[in-house]
Amino acid sequence: MSVELENIVTQLFKSVDDLDIPNVVKWFADDIQMVEEISGKWTRGKNHAEKAFLDGLEVASDIHSKGSEFYTVMTEESALLTCLLTQTYIYKGNPVSIVAPTTVAFRRENGEWKIILLHSLPLA
Repeated sequence: MSVELENIVTQLFKSVDDLDIPNVVKWFADDIQMVEEISGKWTRGKNHAEKAFLDGLEVASDIHSKGSEFYTVMTEESALLTCLLTQTYIYKGNPVSIVAPTTVAFRRENGEWKIILLHSLPLA
């Protein structure tokens, strides 16, 4: 089961790299909470999370993300996945490289895993 969640997070990172925001937000619960990296503020709700990703694409490009060190704790209805996100991108014309310990919390909704929390702590 934890492999399923690792695959979801890996697909999420790939969709970010591909700038495919509809494929990113399909994993989000309606009440998702996440930290928006550029503003450093909490974003709450699927619509606000989608807007944050779209706004980010206006200033970031050439994104390359890789997850590693996956670890999952789960019950039948909820799960907590932690991993290490390594990411490079161009931000306002400047190259950026980060390593970000990342937490993804899931809740099962109608038999599908949905992300309720997405939190990364980017370290330059």
